[in-house]
Amino acid sequence: MSYGYGGWPTNPRARRRRRPGILVRAARGLFVLAVLGVLGSVAQQYLSGVVGGVIQGGDIGVPRDTPPDTGTPGSGDGGGSGLPDNQASAILGSNRFYTAGGLSDVECPAPDLTNATTSAQRAYDEHVFGCLATAWSGPLRRVDLTTNAPRLFVFDSSGSSPCGTFRPREGATLAFYCPVNQTMYADVAAMARSFPTEHHVVYALVLAHEYGHHLQAKAGILQAESSLAYQNPALATELSRRTETQASCFAGMFIRSIEESYPVTGLQRRAFDYYARNAFGDQDGATGEDRSHGTSQTQGRWILQGFEDNDTGRCNSFSVSAQDVQ
Repeated sequence: MSYGYGGWPTNPRARRRRRPGILVRAARGLFVLAVLGVLGSVAQQYLSGVVGGVIQGGDIGVPRDTPPDTGTPGSGDGGGSGLPDNQASAILGSNRFYTAGGLSDVECPAPDLTNATTSAQRAYDEHVFGCLATAWSGPLRRVDLTTNAPRLFVFDSSGSSPCGTFRPREGATLAFYCPVNQTMYADVAAMARSFPTEHHVVYALVLAHEYGHHLQAKAGILQAESSLAYQNPALATELSRRTETQASCFAGMFIRSIEESYPVTGLQRRAFDYYARNAFGDQDGATGEDRSHGTSQTQGRWILQGFEDNDTGRCNSFSVSAQDVQ
């Protein structure tokens, strides 16, 4: 499957459901970034000094009715029909990627998003995408993982991917990533609707989270988590929260790496703090499968932990208590 920004994937096996939060996984590794409603006015009130309300999101899910492809541990390649539980648990909790350390500062001045047109967003996304590849190449090399970046597809019309079809502004999806073709898809209309261009750092945060799932694929984490969840359905929702909070932690690390050059100061720092703490997570009162991403407070804690600590080991969400990913 591919990961990227886009409309709701229309995989015929998908079970659509509305739920707040930034990310929701579909079958066999599809991760989706989503929000509900127009966020700009609420966030602008907060960033102007008035406390705003919590931003809610939406997403989809697919039943785990087929064994996941797992491939070679740590390779990120597909293939195979599952890992033994002890092997999957070891990959998740003691992955070599957790020894990769932090990100060096990356020169990544913010491009002009103007009115968030297709051409402006494509230029912005491609620029930040290049910064992500540069930032993460060092840690990947340190632990002898392949450094190839995913592909990026920015769209403003309907299309298809190995994960299914997509349509602009359908549902609440901002982006999705599919490991089949290692591609991130970004929905121009959904991003423009959801975030004011003056808060453009959140565009980078969205991209960085999806790139985090690519890192997990490279390290074998996605494959191991999918295998363990398939064989232990009672653990699936908690494992989903661990996976999503980890990707958010990696995203926080990236924002830290561009803090000086972007720069993440003034309005952009306030926007980053606001969206990190309020925009992402499960809806208040969500239960069961709807608790797949963690509360907004939990998501914010992991994003900011990545930003403040800048260490892949501190993003090991698979070795913390269940309470830490609630």
